[in-house]
Amino acid sequence: GDLTVYCEDEFTYFSPEAPRVANATVTIVNLDGSIRLSKLSDENGTAFFPQIPESYWSITVQKLGHSVFTETKKVDGGGRTVRAFLQRELVTYTWVVRQTEITEKYTFELQATFVTQVPAPVVTIDPMYIDLAELQLQVEALGETTLTFTLTNHGLITASDTQITLPQTHEYIRFDGNPYVGDIRANSTIIVPFRVYDNRNPLVTTSTTTTITTTTTSTTTSTTTTTTTVTTADLATTTTGGGGGGDGTGG
Repeated sequence: GDLTVYCEDEFTYFSPEAPRVANATVTIVNLDGSIRLSKLSDENGTAFFPQIPESYWSITVQKLGHSVFTETKKVDGGGRTVRAFLQRELVTYTWVVRQTEITEKYTFELQATFVTQVPAPVVTIDPMYIDLAELQLQVEALGETTLTFTLTNHGLITASDTQITLPQTHEYIRFDGNPYVGDIRANSTIIVPFRVYDNRNPLVTTSTTTTITTTTTSTTTSTTTTTTTVTTADLATTTTGGGGGGDGTGG
């Protein structure tokens, strides 16, 4: 039977033109691995495999800047159509380690690269990571402190059901606030505060969420950088959860 694979991403559903993904690599392998076929999707985002033997086929679709799609489907004499959704990687994070002029001291930079003004949600968070060792020192000195996150949607589509995930099992510090952000409208920013306190002496408080509307004027790729400097002796604590700098945060 015939196998037709339609390669799709967020733009297929959110853009008025509904483009599919062209030049994606589509590879199919039959059940016993004796047949392996591969081709690129055409300008319409379609890969067509005519008259392949009846079997279960492993289907893999790949395109740079997208997630990998993989699925197993049976193709019989009646043919088969598969819609392969490849999530766009609209935000990427990269750790950069730079040695300073001071012996045994290094600078860790976390860089976020993202696109703007595209028909998809593109959410970034600032700060991009938490130095738990430094935060613990603040809490021990002050009793409690406030940690504020800024979430920005650079895309043209609302980001739905957004939430912030914070560590819940730290030995000394606890985060008090509402991790559920909800919807972030296109080209808007939400500020989410958390109270951070010593969990050995908890207090009751209430956190609030403030929304600020912003605008972006052009389609572009942007990069933001967060930097922290540590010594070799600090690495055991400050690199927890991200290769350098503390627990990461997610939206």
